[in-house]
Amino acid sequence: MKVIVPLRLMLTTPTPEVAAEDSFIVYPDPTDGLVTITQAYHVDAGSEVQLLDHLGRCTLRVRTTGTSTILDVSLLAPGIYTLIHADHDGQQRAKGSIIMDR
Repeated sequence: MKVIVPLRLMLTTPTPEVAAEDSFIVYPDPTDGLVTITQAYHVDAGSEVQLLDHLGRCTLRVRTTGTSTILDVSLLAPGIYTLIHADHDGQQRAKGSIIMDR
């Protein structure tokens, strides 16, 4: 039985002014299939979420249009992945990790 615990991810070095707005919730973590990402801020058209493997290679890239995004990670190998959200200008808004488990 797996327990779903929402994980709040924030910028790696947040300032008090942006810590609350530049965060998101990822669940379930660990996962073996679908991952839901809910942003605590408005997402501009053209922003994207990337998943990087342990070598820094982009394994998944998805354009976002709303405050919630669902990623299908079922084809990825087990391991720890870095999750990055970048705005339409390519500026990193938030970063964290998820665990792919089978």
